[in-house]
Amino acid sequence: MNYFEFEKSRIAYDELGSGTPVMLVHGTLWYSPWGKFKYLLASSHRVIAIHLPGYGGSQAVPGRVHDTDLLAKALCGLVDHLGLKNAPLIGLSLGTVVAVKAARTGCVRGKLILAGMPTKTTGVMVWMSHWLPKFVLRKIAKLNFVREKILMVSIRENVGRHRREIRLAGSFKDAVNRTSPEAIADVDYVRLVKELPHTLSEIPNEKIFLYGQYDTQKTGAKAWGISYRVIKKSGHNIFYDQPEEAFRLVTRLLPGIRKQPGGN
Repeated sequence: MNYFEFEKSRIAYDELGSGTPVMLVHGTLWYSPWGKFKYLLASSHRVIAIHLPGYGGSQAVPGRVHDTDLLAKALCGLVDHLGLKNAPLIGLSLGTVVAVKAARTGCVRGKLILAGMPTKTTGVMVWMSHWLPKFVLRKIAKLNFVREKILMVSIRENVGRHRREIRLAGSFKDAVNRTSPEAIADVDYVRLVKELPHTLSEIPNEKIFLYGQYDTQKTGAKAWGISYRVIKKSGHNIFYDQPEEAFRLVTRLLPGIRKQPGGN
């Protein structure tokens, strides 16, 4: 794990592989959702995967609201730290919003591969995040019952009930326990989804949208008029559900593939 300084906090990122760089931006709660996909990608690329502020190995930023604007600013900090302004970027779920907001500032100029972009929001935690004060939400987010029960229900309501993802819910517990109350409580999902179509229209980056076959978020994408590609037999997290298929598709979209031994 590597680190850089951002607004008096230490932000972590993983780096593996070599070749043309590509950056990964995770979504809500799960700071390392990439599974086997990350290692497949590292066979042909230099892979840099950020832990956003308050997630995984990264510290929360003192005195700041951990909304997507702050998370995008942290992503820009890593881009500047590594000098990767033109690198392509793969975002998952909330990470797609962070990537798009970073691109709007001009710090990210590469191709954006946006998987599971949120297009609608439901559930008790989403409702609370929109209506309750941040200091109340942060207290609620510290409760074990909320972390282990209510958050999981809200996640399923927003991303679908694909059987593999339901089984994976147990693996969220460690990730949730390593996520700060600020990172859980501060994002206003209702507002960001309303703003997202306009934000997308403002950025010049090439954008490619991916959804799992059983991801409920793709129905909102249809309503927005977004053209997207589908990963079959997958839920919201295409990288964990179908790593090989996601790798085959993504590598066709990325530059700098090294020829494998015995290849043509």
